[in-house]
Amino acid sequence: MTILKLGDQGPNVERWQLFLLGQGFDPELADGLFGQRTLDATIALQTEQGLGADGIVGPATWEHAELYGFDADAQELVADVRECAGDGAEDDACLDLPPRPAGAVTGSQFLEETKARGRPEREEAIFTEIATGNIPTFLRKFRRVALLAVGGDQAEHNAIALITPDYMAIGSDDDFLRIPMSSLTAQRIADLCDCLLPTRRLVDAIYTQASLTLRPQPLRAGPLMMSNAYFSTHHQLIEQQRAGRALGQLTVGHKKDVVISNRLRTRPGRVAIYGWHLAPRKPIQPLSTVHENTYADYSHGLRLVRAAVIVDGAPASAPEILRDSSLCGLLSDEGAITNHRVPSP
Repeated sequence: MTILKLGDQGPNVERWQLFLLGQGFDPELADGLFGQRTLDATIALQTEQGLGADGIVGPATWEHAELYGFDADAQELVADVRECAGDGAEDDACLDLPPRPAGAVTGSQFLEETKARGRPEREEAIFTEIATGNIPTFLRKFRRVALLAVGGDQAEHNAIALITPDYMAIGSDDDFLRIPMSSLTAQRIADLCDCLLPTRRLVDAIYTQASLTLRPQPLRAGPLMMSNAYFSTHHQLIEQQRAGRALGQLTVGHKKDVVISNRLRTRPGRVAIYGWHLAPRKPIQPLSTVHENTYADYSHGLRLVRAAVIVDGAPASAPEILRDSSLCGLLSDEGAITNHRVPSP
């Protein structure tokens, strides 16, 4: 484990600064330089948690970070794989949607306008708003997730996947709503953006490499789980938990993911969901296809994965990697996935 202290610099310091930001402390900038502000933020966190306030990020402080879902080994892996993959134009890759229209509805306005609509009408309204670019700015830039796997050829391969930083939302940065939607609507949006839905393997990797980890906040089960009222209540609970922490970080823990899975081949007409982690590899929601594909309750979220990935330092297609028996382990823990799309009704 790397020990960090005042005056150090580099990617390990930047990852520590991102963790401090995610926990509500202010290191000023995630610039990779362990300066006075980072020292003060480290001491503040250590004091709050009773860790011994010496300002040195040693084993005990790293262990505390791991309790909050921050996998230091995974974060170090990110730097190693990114170095292998190289830097390129994908760093500036953004979601392929039009600019947000002037006068577009905000998240709270969307809730009000659709509260009396039936589910099919609401789903169509969700698609229309997102397709026309009515999403917050912070969602537009992809974040990198690093992956390693031993392939069918027994060689070790690495990959970089580009992931939206949070779950899909409608509205502006100042007034947005993380909006649950059916897997059918999710697939339409993914197709529109040249993206895929994540796999279980990707959801786990995103969780371990996130810079902001939130805790799940389940609501009482019942007939209102698919209502605008529950959508609003859950979003506000997330925002209360996120208060003071920057938008646009790779953020996890607050919703289940709508995913692609080989189980959909034998369970047509269903939605595959997974996640809502309490800790790495400890999801509340195991991979499930119990619900039909028009179902979407307050706990569901859509995170997009760009179809273009970097594999062993070269551009590649995520659908092709998923079909490749030697390389599929980079993106899937179910073996090769021959159909990377949610099956049509």
